Amino acid sequence: MADGGVNRSALAERMSYYGSGAGNYVAVTARSAGINALMNLAFLIVMGVGTPVVWSFLYFFLDFIPTLGFLIALVPPTFVTLLMFGWKRALLVAFGLILTNLIVDNVVTPIFMKQAVDVSFLEITLSLVGWTFLLGLMGAIVAVPLTMALKKFVAESLRSEQVTTEPSG
Repeated sequence: MADGGVNRSALAERMSYYGSGAGNYVAVTARSAGINALMNLAFLIVMGVGTPVVWSFLYFFLDFIPTLGFLIALVPPTFVTLLMFGWKRALLVAFGLILTNLIVDNVVTPIFMKQAVDVSFLEITLSLVGWTFLLGLMGAIVAVPLTMALKKFVAESLRSEQVTTEPSG
């Protein structure tokens, strides 16, 4: 039984090591998604769009899907505004939501990301494309954390391979 405890402890350490970057990424995404949702809530209330709290929750949760989540979340409040107030206000709502998303994605999120994780825009884009192709919608949601864990795994494997192939003496 003690041997099983050692294996579980080693497994827990490995999972913690590979998951630390993913946890930081999720925390940063949640923080920036919350800021984006609050900005959108204030904007939708000012614009008089129906059920702004629902659309803000939708923005928060879909913000965990890079790029695609925003596009999906943009449609319902814009469509509701189109039905309620016409195309001019719907266009204004779409523009305002795009503007708030651009501000958060290009100003706020990079500040948080730089402090928390080491991931580039290219890595995010390629991971989104690759994991979405392999796993579908679930791959889009977990793309960046999976890539960060895979990146750590490959780097550690290469380090351990270099240590074993170096001549001793």
